Amino acid sequence: MAGNGRGLWVRGARFAWAGLVLLLWLSRSDAAIGIYNWYPVANDPSAEIHYRLNTDASSGQILIRNSSDGSIVRTLDLTGALLVKGPHHVRWIGDAQGGGSAPTGDYYAEISVSAPPVREDPQNPFKNRHDFAYVGGTLAPFYGVAVDTNPANNNQTDPALSTYGLIYAADAAGKRILAFYPDAWTDSIENGQINAFREFPSRTQGNASSPWGLSAAEDGRIYSTARSYTASQGFHNYSPDGAIHLFGGQASTSQDTIAFGIAAEGTAFHLSSVGSSIERAKVNADYSYRDDLPADPFRIAKTVLSGAVSIFGFTAGPSPSENSPLWITNFSVTPSVSKWTWNGAAYERDASWVVTGDARGPGAVAVGVDISRNGADLMAVGCERRANNLVFLKASDGSFVRAYAPSQTMVHNVEFDAAGNVVMDCGGDSRSNKQRLVSIFFPEDNGSSDTRQTIPFHHTYGNLPPEVLSGTADPDTIRENGLDAAEFTVVVRDSDGQGSIASVTADLSPLGGEPEAAFTLDAILDTQTARYVLREVRAQPSTRAGQHSIAVQARDSAGGTATESIALEVTGGIISGTAAHEVAGFPIGGATITLADTVSGNVYTAVTSSDAGSVGAFEASVNPGCYTVFLSLIHISEPTRPY
Repeated sequence: MAGNGRGLWVRGARFAWAGLVLLLWLSRSDAAIGIYNWYPVANDPSAEIHYRLNTDASSGQILIRNSSDGSIVRTLDLTGALLVKGPHHVRWIGDAQGGGSAPTGDYYAEISVSAPPVREDPQNPFKNRHDFAYVGGTLAPFYGVAVDTNPANNNQTDPALSTYGLIYAADAAGKRILAFYPDAWTDSIENGQINAFREFPSRTQGNASSPWGLSAAEDGRIYSTARSYTASQGFHNYSPDGAIHLFGGQASTSQDTIAFGIAAEGTAFHLSSVGSSIERAKVNADYSYRDDLPADPFRIAKTVLSGAVSIFGFTAGPSPSENSPLWITNFSVTPSVSKWTWNGAAYERDASWVVTGDARGPGAVAVGVDISRNGADLMAVGCERRANNLVFLKASDGSFVRAYAPSQTMVHNVEFDAAGNVVMDCGGDSRSNKQRLVSIFFPEDNGSSDTRQTIPFHHTYGNLPPEVLSGTADPDTIRENGLDAAEFTVVVRDSDGQGSIASVTADLSPLGGEPEAAFTLDAILDTQTARYVLREVRAQPSTRAGQHSIAVQARDSAGGTATESIALEVTGGIISGTAAHEVAGFPIGGATITLADTVSGNVYTAVTSSDAGSVGAFEASVNPGCYTVFLSLIHISEPTRPY
C-alpha cells in the first residue's frame, strides 16, 4: 500500500493496578481507543475531515493547523454522536478561531480522541469489556485472525484502499477470508448474515480452499495457508483488495502463518506451521512463490523442531524479518510456549526463555500467540480447556503476568491490534459444541488516547458559507392524514455574521408540500448564530408511510449554501403477522417479508423478528391499500400469501 499515512502517534494509557506486575509494563501501551480510516475531503474554501473509531471515546477534538508552521487556526470539539464508535466526518468551513475566513494557504487536520478507563466487571472477575460477534456454527469454522497494524496503509488519497486497522478472519467452513473494521464486528451480523467490508474467495483452478492460518504483511497484503489444498497449492497471498490471488508450495493443514512482507532485495518470507515443523516459502517481488530454493519438490525450506509437537500458533514479534526469532505454541507439550531462533539453516530452541508463573499460566493447552506491536513487553496466549483462557506473559522472558476469561470455552488464535487490544477467535469446538465467536478484548487500563493527522488541503480566503448546526422535528412522528402537524427548528451559523443569512428553506415535497417552504427567524442567539422555525408541517394522505429525511438549506447573501436533514416518521396503518416453515422446528429468523400495494404500487419490507424459533413475527407501517404479502421461498413453503 502507498504511504499517505502521516501517522503521528500521540497516545498514552496510564494503568493503576497498585502492587501488580502489570502496572510496570502495560503502562507503556495504549490499549482500547484507536483512530482508523482518517482523511480530508477538500472543497475549497471548506474541508470535510473523516475518521473512524474502534470504540466509544469520552472526549475529542480536531485541530486545523497551518501546514507551514503547525499553528492552530481553528479548534473543533467532538461531542455526542461524533465520539461513538464507527465512521464520522466533521466539516470545517474555512473559518479562523476568532471568526472570519482563515488566510489563504495549505492546512491539515489533527484528530485526537480519548477513551474512558477499562475496568474488570466485578460480577465477572477477569472478564473485561469486549465486543463479541457470532460468526459460525457448532463446527467452529473460523481458525485464523489477522490485523493490519501499519498506519502507512491508511490511504488518504484513495480511502477505499485503506487497510490499516482491518481485521481478517479465515472462514474455513465458508472457504473465504472476511475483512471487517474494528468497530463493525457486532454491526456486521444482520438477519443471520455476515456483512463483511471485504471478502476474499479462497478459490483457484476450480478447487475450493479452506483458509487456516492467516497474517497481514507490512504492505497490507494478506497471506494464508490452506487446510484442504493439494501439496503444490498450500501457500496463498492476496492483494489488499482481494483482486489478485497467488499460490504455491506446501502447507496442507497448516495451523498458523506469518508473512514478513517484501524486502529491499525483492523477496519476502512466508512461514507456516505444519505438525512439528516450520516451513519457509520465499516470495518474489511480484508476490509469486519462488522456485529457486533447494531441491525440495514443493520449493519449501523445512525445519522440524525437536521436542515440539502439534504446533498450533506462532509469532515473530512486532517487527518480523527474515531472521526473526519465533515464539511457538505446542498444543500437547510442556512448556506450551517456547522461543526459537534461526541459525542460518534451521531453528533452534532458546533455552534461556522459559515460561514461568502460577497455576493460571498457559499449562499444556496453548493454541494462539502474539506479541504487542505498540512497545509493550506483552505476549498474549490463547488457551483451550481452562477457565482463564487468555493469558498474558512478559514477552522478554516468559514470566506470567495475568489471566482472563473472555470466552466460556476457549481462545484459539490471538493477535494484537495497533492500539494494544487483543483480537481473538474464540468460542467452542466440536467437543464443547459451542458456537464460535470473534471478539476484541480490551485489557484493563486507566484510559487511553490516539492522535492522527491528515494530509494537507487548500483553503482560499474569502466569504464563508453558512452552517446548519442542528435540525429537529417536534413531534418527530406524524400520521399521513393531512391533520397532524410538526414544527421544524434549525440553528444556523454564519462566520460573517448572522445578518448574512438570507434564507432558510425546507423541501417538503416528500410530504406532498412545497419544495422551498420558508423558515422564519425565531431568535438571534449571538452575533453569528440564529434559530429559525417552520410551523404546521403536515403529511398529506398521499405521503408514503415510513422514515423521511427532509432536506433543509441555508443560503447567505453571497450565495453560499449549507444543507442539513431533519428526520420525520410518517405512520399509516399496520400490517402484522407471522411466518413459519412447513418443516416443524425449522428456524425462520431473518425471513424477508415484502408487502405490495396492488392499488398504488407502493412496496414495503419487513423482517421476521425471531432469531432462532420456527415461527417469526413481522410488522410494517403502510399506507391504506390492498396488499399482497410475499414471504421468502428460502424460509417458508408458500412463496405468496395475499392479505
